[in-house]
This record gives sequence, structure tokens and C-alpha cells, in this order.
Amino acid sequence: MRNEPNKTIKTLLSRFKWEVDAVIDIPTREPKFAVIDSPDVHRFTKQFAQTLYPNGLYLHQKLAVESFAKGNNVCVATSTASGKTAVFHLAMVETFSRESSTRVLCMYPTKALASEQAQRWQVILHKINENARVGIISGDVPIKNRSTILRQSHVVVVTPDIVHAWLLPQCGDSHVRSFLGKLRLIIIDEAHTYTGVFGSNTAFLFRRLRHICDYLKSSLRFIAASATIASPEEHLNKLTGLDFAIIEEKVNGSQRYPTTIRLITPPAHEDIMTGLPKLLTALGKTSLKSITFVDSRKQVELITSIVTRDSADDGMAPDSQTEEDSFYDYSDSLQHLSRLSILPYRAGYEASDREAIQNRLQSGSLSGVISTSALELGIDIPHLDIAILVGVPSSSTSLYQRIGRVGRQKPGEVLIINSGTPYDTAIFAHPEDILNRPPAQSALYLENLRIQYIHALCLARLGGEHDQSRPDLGEYPQFSTNVSWADGFLELCTKLGITLITPFHCEIWRLNSKYCLSMVQNKKT
Repeated sequence: MRNEPNKTIKTLLSRFKWEVDAVIDIPTREPKFAVIDSPDVHRFTKQFAQTLYPNGLYLHQKLAVESFAKGNNVCVATSTASGKTAVFHLAMVETFSRESSTRVLCMYPTKALASEQAQRWQVILHKINENARVGIISGDVPIKNRSTILRQSHVVVVTPDIVHAWLLPQCGDSHVRSFLGKLRLIIIDEAHTYTGVFGSNTAFLFRRLRHICDYLKSSLRFIAASATIASPEEHLNKLTGLDFAIIEEKVNGSQRYPTTIRLITPPAHEDIMTGLPKLLTALGKTSLKSITFVDSRKQVELITSIVTRDSADDGMAPDSQTEEDSFYDYSDSLQHLSRLSILPYRAGYEASDREAIQNRLQSGSLSGVISTSALELGIDIPHLDIAILVGVPSSSTSLYQRIGRVGRQKPGEVLIINSGTPYDTAIFAHPEDILNRPPAQSALYLENLRIQYIHALCLARLGGEHDQSRPDLGEYPQFSTNVSWADGFLELCTKLGITLITPFHCEIWRLNSKYCLSMVQNKKT
């Protein structure tokens, strides 16, 4: 079990004359099991955990569930493949055990991840109650069907885009308001991805959601999962405006199989786009399963096209392929998702194509996949033996996410290719430091006036989310909030005349909206 991928990789690298610059071994980590024994955890949660995990939970899972049961917001900031999803599931069970009519909102940063996780939520929820339902709302779901999904679902899976563009703007709808009033738990997966402009907008989104739920008397709590980042407690506080108990890597009790990392350079007089397809084609002839990470969609398509062509030339075309269609443009190859042994994966595919690729990944029927960073996130891919990284990721978080694709269920191999950039050259000069780089820092720009202006309009304008959430207070309820906002946000609301109480204020805002925006952009508010 240990020697097959190791021996195969050595043989192939030697055959194709790749230079091995360094070898780094990540040792085995033995599992640490523990049983929930805190009196704060509901007895049904304990029974459910014992049924699903008869050997006990991993240590960090137990600590996370117990901390959540004490009333904390919790973030599990352990490494890839450490079983963070199980914590989400048990937090849901704990929440339902205390209030059966509660609702749970699960937020994922990408539609692909949301779709994959929704299936796992349904399996777990079915074990609790056969009649309980999981709903997923995405841009593919017709608007007319969304309120029905909210009404019928106990767990709703979404992306931030849906919450911003549809859920909160519709908080005047009785079904939406009823759902938000029953909402008790928000799941934030891959919390480390909420950084930069995307993360900054999401930070205001979470506060808008908290503001509405507070008006609807919904007592919200959060449970999050994150890859290893610097200061996760500070990041989560900025992201949600709340304090979190952090379950750190040092208490990670999950099992880790040994993994060998090889830093390699392409053969002399051969570039990556020539040498890598040869290596992948040869790997496709073995029983090993691989994932290759590149940094652009164009590279994904180009490398897959070359490998597909070379495989056909070598007589590796699937049995069902005829002589007539053995040569085709790769642009048409998504019609052959069930037949190719190596497939591409990136953002932008149709939902049906994306799901077909994911199903083959999870079933183990693919020899390999070539992907952008889209597969760094929590989509479960068992069976993988080898991860190939074209270039060293600039972020240590991204590096560990990619390495973490292997070594989950068996020993793994990682190949990191020197792409020839100055950054890669510097890293390869000191390979011993590659795993010792400091964790990535999050960047949230909550004081950015342009971002603040967008969310102030959404929340506090006349007829906005604040007005819609409390129709019982009259046509123009006074704006107030218990949420802690970034410096300048509430002042911006006032200066822009968004805390409107009368139709006169509404007309003033309408006539001067363009002028107000220009003032914000010039920081003259």
C-alpha cells in the first residue's frame, strides 16, 4: 500500500528525466478519539454521535461540539480532511434537539461546493427525521420556487450571492420572514476564503442578516470551519462582528497517512506544457488516481486537451469510443464526460457537467482530474494517490489545501513543479522552508466607503431590508440596530439620509442619490 505510488512516481520521473530537487516527508498522525461527556450537550446529540461514530469523535470534534453546546460561536481551524463537516452536522443536531422548529442556514462560498454538501446534509438529516428536508437555493432555482423551498426545508444551503441578491431583499415576504424568525444556526464553511473585496462584502452581509434576525427575535449562533490562517479569531470577529471560540490545529485528532512531497523540475530542453502531459498520460496507464492543480482556466483546458489527444494516440481511448470519434476537438469533450479517464474541472461549467465530473471523482472512476483552485475547497475526493502542483502556491493556506487532497485514506504523493518563475526559484532554493511559511493573513476592508455605501442602501433605505422586516412598526420605522458595525457605517446612513422616516426624506434621497454617491466616492461625506 505504501510502496506502489512511491515506486511508480520514482519510475516515471526517472523515465521522463525529471529532476528531483528535494524530498520532504510528512509523517503519519495517529488518530485521537474522545467521547462527548459534557453535561451541556443534549443527550440526543450524544446518542446520535455514538451511533454515527462508535469509536468516538476525533478530539477536536468533541471539543468543538462541547464548546458550541455551552453557547459559544465556534470555528474549527484545523487542517484539510480533519472531519470539520461532522462538527457542522452535530451542531445541527444539538440545535434541533433543543428547539425542533428551528431552521439552519448553511453558507458555502461556491455553488459547486454548496451543491455537493447539500447531498451530505440530506443524508444526515434523514437519519434524524425521515420527513425533514434540505433545500438548496441557487441561481439555477426559479425565483417563484424559492419561497416554497424556505417554507418546506429545515436546512437551507446557499451562497452569499443568494443571501444578498434574493433572501434579504425579500425579507418582507411572509415565508422569508418566517424562516428568518426561526433561524438559530448559520454554518460558514471555508471561512478563510472570505477575504479581500468578496470577504468585505460578506462581512456586511452577515451583519445585515444579524440585524434582521435580531428584529425578528431570532437568537443566532454561528459555527464555522476554516483552513489554517493567521489570527482566525480576529478574522471571524471582523467577518461576523461576533466573538468565536477557536478549535486550533494543535488539538487536531484526525488521522493522517504519510505523505511524500517531491520538488521537481521539468526535463532539460522541455517546458511544462510538453513534459507534464507526458507524465499525466503515463500516470493514466497505472491504477493510481491523481489531481493536478494549475492556476488558470486556459491551462486546465490546454493540458487536458493534450493529454486526451496523447491518450487516444497511445490507444488509451475508452472501449466505447469508435474510430470515427477517437479524434475530436477538446471543446466538444464535455459530451464525453462518462468516457474520458482524465477530465478538467474549473468554474464556469454548466451545473449538469460539473455534477457529472464530481460524481466520477467521488466514485473513483476517473484516473485523474486537472483543476484550478476550484477543487481546493471542501469537495470530498476519496481514492486520490497523487497531487501535482504546477508552481508553488503563493499562499501557505492554498499550499496546504492542495497537499491535503491526498493522504486522507491512504499514503499519498505530492509533486510540486518548478514553473520557472522567480517566486518558484526562490522557494526551490530553500526547500526545507516550504512547509514553514507563516499562515496567510486575511484582509477585510470594512472601512471602505464604497462597500459601506452599497450595504447601507440595501439595509436602511426607505423600503429596504430594515423597513420590510418590521411591518408592524408602521410604514417608516425608525432605524436602530444592536449589531456592531464598522466605524463610519451608521454615520454614513445618517449623512446620506437613508434613515428615512417620512416620504419627504424619500424624495430627497431619490433626487440626490447620484450626488450622494459622488460624495462617498470622493470621501467628502
